[in-house]
Amino acid sequence: MGNDLEEILDCQVSGFHQYRLDPPIHLEYVSRSLCRMTGYEKEELTDGDRDLYERLVHPQDRDVYRSFLSALSKKEQTLTLEYRLTAKDGTVRWVRDTGVSKREADGSVLAGCVLTDITDLKKEQEEFRFLNETLPCGCLKYTCEAQPRVTYLNEAMADILRFPEKEEAQAQGLYEASVFLLVPMEERQRFTKYLERVRAANAPVAGEMTLLRCDGTRVRVFGWVTKTTDAQGREEFQSVCMDVTERYRAKKNEEGKRYLKALSRVYDKIFEFNKSANTVKCLYCESGSGFKRFEGVSMQMDEALESWIMDAAAKEDLDRVRAFFDDFFRKGSGKEAALPQISYRARSSDGKYRQYDSILIPVDGAVSFFCCRGVQEAEETGLMRTVKIRTFGYFDVFVDETPIAFRNEKAKELLALLVDRKGGYVSSQEAISFLWEDDPVNAVTLSRYRKVVLRLKNTLEEYGILDVIETVDGKRRIVPERIRCDLYEYLSGREEHAQLFKGSYLTNYSWAETTLGELAGSADCFRSAD
Repeated sequence: MGNDLEEILDCQVSGFHQYRLDPPIHLEYVSRSLCRMTGYEKEELTDGDRDLYERLVHPQDRDVYRSFLSALSKKEQTLTLEYRLTAKDGTVRWVRDTGVSKREADGSVLAGCVLTDITDLKKEQEEFRFLNETLPCGCLKYTCEAQPRVTYLNEAMADILRFPEKEEAQAQGLYEASVFLLVPMEERQRFTKYLERVRAANAPVAGEMTLLRCDGTRVRVFGWVTKTTDAQGREEFQSVCMDVTERYRAKKNEEGKRYLKALSRVYDKIFEFNKSANTVKCLYCESGSGFKRFEGVSMQMDEALESWIMDAAAKEDLDRVRAFFDDFFRKGSGKEAALPQISYRARSSDGKYRQYDSILIPVDGAVSFFCCRGVQEAEETGLMRTVKIRTFGYFDVFVDETPIAFRNEKAKELLALLVDRKGGYVSSQEAISFLWEDDPVNAVTLSRYRKVVLRLKNTLEEYGILDVIETVDGKRRIVPERIRCDLYEYLSGREEHAQLFKGSYLTNYSWAETTLGELAGSADCFRSAD
């Protein structure tokens, strides 16, 4: 080895040594930096009669080290091994040994090895592991790929996800494919935005979300997502979270009470349908109604449908009402996106028949609210105006065949968003995330949103159709029974509406692409069925 090369190698922090891998295996050369790492002189390490260096390898790592040298001797290749090394003064250091083997012209094999001291890194890793295994918080690491793969989770996270003890390795392997397997479909968009914000700001993002456990149940967690670097210098995400399911349930219960109170200001009767328990409960009934005595009472679903709802429905509407409940509760809602709704005549407490508008609002899993309100019929008032909404193509609204001239485009977009939700309630925070996708929800955007709401209200009031929007506890929804909409007609599945969708939907708005994809998929299914 040339003197110049030796000087370069001697100046390196890493230790360099060259093995001759033909028996007897021994070191031919060691750099001064390796001597400093081990405390031995060159002459001691390069004694051709014995391999002193192997004796420096920790006894528990010696077999794997011998296998390392054996593999290098068989063919030209590059291998890396981490093991412990005992210095002359008795100290034990962790090292990473990278060896490159080469076969000489005479058939002998040489291996040049670079030794790096990784003791501090190993100490940090052990401290990190101890910290993560002893803290009550769950810790999860995953790659920064389009489909992030889970690379590490601690015992607390395994407990949060309810890993089965006997199948823990198998369960962890499942999530290694993609971290999105932990996230319910309805939460994935928000989770993706978390990751995008972490990438953009290079700072932690905190929030609450729902995760899927191994047993199929759901857990609510609060935590932080941050971007870190692994031992190989690759960027990765790290989430630290805690189980807040009980607190979340208590909060949701309180919110449910407030929500019910708000709904009771709009609807005459509210029933809770629980498909899991197969029960119906009368949650609220207006004063003076004959149903008031049933408030707070639960019944089996079949019995409640017959004695509470079917018994009051007008004979001419009875079959239609029965089919409505049969479709939704017995057959299931399938992929239908629109909230189920029906208008029918029913006997009120005074014995007279009255028109009722009713809607089923999903609350949580198998639970839905069936909300009913009596309405003054159009032929009695003569004031009902026809509202037609076009979503296939560009978004437009017509009142008695006259197009609405919106003075504010964001107000128009807000109405389009409500139509897209098909009768579902939209909160201020949700609306802001769609109307101003790149802006955070703060005092500025909330003020901006309130102005948009006011402008939309003024426009609808000007055209006499303010009743097409319903506001409950700060959340808004379109009232599907007050409008004619090509989207809703298409989703009804009726043959006469099957050709309404031509491949475009709310062309004005980028956020509508999700629904467009669903519509395109359903259209493909229809064509396949044909």
